[in-house]
Amino acid sequence: MITRQAADLAGCKGHPLASDHAADAHFVEHVVAAGQFRLADFELQPTRRPLQTIRAVLDGAATCALVDDAQLAELPKIPGTEGVRPVWSSAELPPMVVVAFPAASAEERELFRSNLVPLCAEEGKKICEEVGIVSLAPAAEADYASVVGAYAH
Repeated sequence: MITRQAADLAGCKGHPLASDHAADAHFVEHVVAAGQFRLADFELQPTRRPLQTIRAVLDGAATCALVDDAQLAELPKIPGTEGVRPVWSSAELPPMVVVAFPAASAEERELFRSNLVPLCAEEGKKICEEVGIVSLAPAAEADYASVVGAYAH
């Protein structure tokens, strides 16, 4: 969560909060916030685009903004963000998921898993870099168990 005005998370509560991540309140409250806040604690201002979220803080329309790591990394590149700083961060979440659907056979799933790593090697490396993919690797259910458990809670 970023702000120019509040001292901490408590200083954001009761005030306008902009975010383009509020569509799934259950995910935000149970996984991202891990029970530290509810969206109802704020005057929620849903936005549609990442830059729109940051602009709400810059323009004074929102006291705070719930942003992701990519938005936070872009802050220094955006004019007028001096004094905007993070006042709360979630625990680190697992990386983005690429999945095989339940209808896929065990053989198809294994073929999918074995082909992930080579996708961003050699000739695919440039394409992965252009779209911001650092690496692809197979994961196990255990890698996401805490997030799935928190969401189901």
